[in-house]
Amino acid sequence: MRTERRTALLLADISGFTSFMRMHEVATQHAREIVAALLSGIIDAAGEELEVAEVEGDAVFFYAMAVDDSPEAVRAASERVRPRLAPILRAFRAAIERQLLRDCDCEACGCVANLRLKQIVHVGDVGIERIGRFDKLFGIEVIVAHRLLKNSVPLNEYVLLTAAAADTLEGMWFTRPGQPTVERLEGVADVKAFVYDAQTVLAAPWP
Repeated sequence: MRTERRTALLLADISGFTSFMRMHEVATQHAREIVAALLSGIIDAAGEELEVAEVEGDAVFFYAMAVDDSPEAVRAASERVRPRLAPILRAFRAAIERQLLRDCDCEACGCVANLRLKQIVHVGDVGIERIGRFDKLFGIEVIVAHRLLKNSVPLNEYVLLTAAAADTLEGMWFTRPGQPTVERLEGVADVKAFVYDAQTVLAAPWP
C-alpha cells in the first residue's frame, strides 16, 4: 500500500547563522534571543497555511501535503506555499530591524544586520509518521530539500525553486523568470532549479 504523498516543502534558512553563533560566544544569550526572534517571525509569517515539520536551529522546515496525488491537489498544495514566500522574507527583515533597535553594543547585536534568509522550495513524495506528539517527514525528497541548502548560488538572500516545484504551477511562482541552475547533490541525481533574488520575491503580487 502506498504510504507517501506529494508534498510541497519549504525550508527557510538563516544564512550566516553558523559564523554568527561562533563569532559571538561571549554574547551567546543575546545571540540565542536574536535567532529565536527571527525564527518566530518566520513562523508567524507562514500563517496557518503551512505546517511546521521542524525548527532546526537556524531554519524552519514547512510543508503543505496534497490531499491526493492528482495534479489539482498538488497544485493546491503549492498554492499554499507560493503566497507565503514574500511575507516570510518581509517578516525576517522586519525582525532584523527590530533587533537593530536594541540598546546594546554587544558583538551579537552589532552584527545582526549581516544575517540573510534563503528559502528552498521543492515538491516530491513524502512519508509522514507520528512519533509521540510530533509528525516526522521521511523520504528522499526531504533529503534533497535539505541538501539544496548547500548550493552554488552566489547570492545570500533568495528563493531556490526546484523544477519539480516550478512544474506544479507551470513556472508561475513569480512574475519574472528565475536564473536556471543545476545543483549536483552527492548520492542524488542532479537537481534542476531556478533562483529568484530578493527583489523579485518581494515584487511578487501575491499577496
